[in-house]
Amino acid sequence: MKRSEAVFVFVMTLLAFGLSASGQQTTVTSLPPASSVAATSQPGTVPGLRFETIASGIHLIWTPRHEAKVVVAEFSTFVALIEAPFDDRTVRDILAELRARFPKKPLRYALHSHHHDHSINAVDPLLVAGAQIVTSGYNLDQLLTATADEALLRSRVVLVDDRFEIADQTNRLRVWLLKQGRGENQWLVPTAEYMVFDFPDQQVLVSGCMYNKPLTYHEVVNQRKPSLLKFIESHGLKVRTIVPTNTSSAGGFEDVCTMQMLQDTLEQGIKPEEVSKRFGAMTAIEMRDRLDAIVEEFKTKTPRSFDLMVCSSQLLRDGFPDHSIVLLDAAIKLFPSDPWPAFESGVRLWELGRTPEAEERWKTALALAKDSNEREDMERTIGEKRVMVK
Repeated sequence: MKRSEAVFVFVMTLLAFGLSASGQQTTVTSLPPASSVAATSQPGTVPGLRFETIASGIHLIWTPRHEAKVVVAEFSTFVALIEAPFDDRTVRDILAELRARFPKKPLRYALHSHHHDHSINAVDPLLVAGAQIVTSGYNLDQLLTATADEALLRSRVVLVDDRFEIADQTNRLRVWLLKQGRGENQWLVPTAEYMVFDFPDQQVLVSGCMYNKPLTYHEVVNQRKPSLLKFIESHGLKVRTIVPTNTSSAGGFEDVCTMQMLQDTLEQGIKPEEVSKRFGAMTAIEMRDRLDAIVEEFKTKTPRSFDLMVCSSQLLRDGFPDHSIVLLDAAIKLFPSDPWPAFESGVRLWELGRTPEAEERWKTALALAKDSNEREDMERTIGEKRVMVK
């Protein structure tokens, strides 16, 4: 049996008995917290990459051409990678950076938070590198559509059903599987199954796209943020640093967040439930009559259409579809070069049977799309809506 196969069998045996990959005999040394380790930001050895150490045994690599980053967990004899975004070229660049930075430490594990392309979208380079893919049952189904070698992927998978741990005498990484829903032990996460990762000794949590903080303000309090805080508190996790992997300072967000930032956002951010309650207390006609005042109000609260779209979705959930469209109209006036409020307004109007108005909104959105990929994404959804009606 090859060594990689032996490791796989060993890990799966441990999982069957509810143990961690590190075994029960491992002693983890106490590591300095993130705040006591000086960050060392520097260009990557691969052009376009940026490398930074944020804590003992925890490093970040910013990916080229994208506003995203990956997390490298360094152990005594190997490294583990959290996230593998976008495409084969990007992941090959990341792997080259790992080989240059850690020439004597092979990549043993590749983990990802969920199946969206900013989390993982290139599986085969990881398999070629010899990595075990740590994922969940639901996410594996998605990954099988992205590989050219289904049998190899299946042979390299470590399936997480609840939690998983990788540890040695120098570092400890815990994996938590969060399942979507509102019941007991379920969470308001972006996909049906979603993994978060924590380094308990450094008090660092990697949350994917559960929480990120704009540089200049506190954004809308969507359902993910309070759910993340509830998860942290209910599991007794000690967290000081939060790493969102889907954003960067180049895109207007904090590269690394703090627990205090999350708590401040929950207190000071725009709260969709409060917005819905306030506007739902008036008629949609009254709300439209106040459209200019609504635009001025939100101009002082947010520089992004996203926040208004979240509030619009809350109005829809609360049974105010016409009100939700008025709020999207406010977003269109406030962000006239942004295609997404017009696109979303078209979706709502289409679902209400207001087809001519929907088509006009979609026409505007497609004209504003910043590139062919964005336009194709919109056209795909528009096509699906039209087919559903037929």
